[in-house]
Amino acid sequence: MTRDMVGDLYIAELLREMPAGGKEAKMRRLGVAIGLAALVVSGCGLGQEKGKAEEVASGYFERVKQKDFEGALDFYSPKFYQATPREKWLELLGKFNGKLGDLKQYKLVGWNFKKWAGSGGTSGTYWQLQYQTTYSKHPAQETLMVFKPLRGGEFKIIAHNINSEGLLE
Repeated sequence: MTRDMVGDLYIAELLREMPAGGKEAKMRRLGVAIGLAALVVSGCGLGQEKGKAEEVASGYFERVKQKDFEGALDFYSPKFYQATPREKWLELLGKFNGKLGDLKQYKLVGWNFKKWAGSGGTSGTYWQLQYQTTYSKHPAQETLMVFKPLRGGEFKIIAHNINSEGLLE
């Protein structure tokens, strides 16, 4: 069953539950149906956005697999480098590789998103992507926060968390 079918069934069920009546009740039902249909249709763009956020993460992981750590840096936002300078992150990626080994595979195991309206360039969509990663020495759990600004701009990584017992050795 597709998202559209589920939405259509939900709308139909809500309309059935509304009390029958005159012209005012019919207008209310029509308004609810239009509003719910708009919600279902607006959700369709989320799948495309999620796909683009995943493309950024996959691009990053593929560069790491190739040990192209310099190329992997291109998937990060300038905002990321405000907190961690680019050269420092490049050095850390090399250290992570030394401790965890070579990246063998990665699998998306969880995700969520939020749309945010704020000031100072914070408005946009934030995708939190959780990956189970397998390295040659140790497994890891990695969470990437991918941000798409509201007004133009590309999807870029703004936060990255790596958890692994191998980093403690």
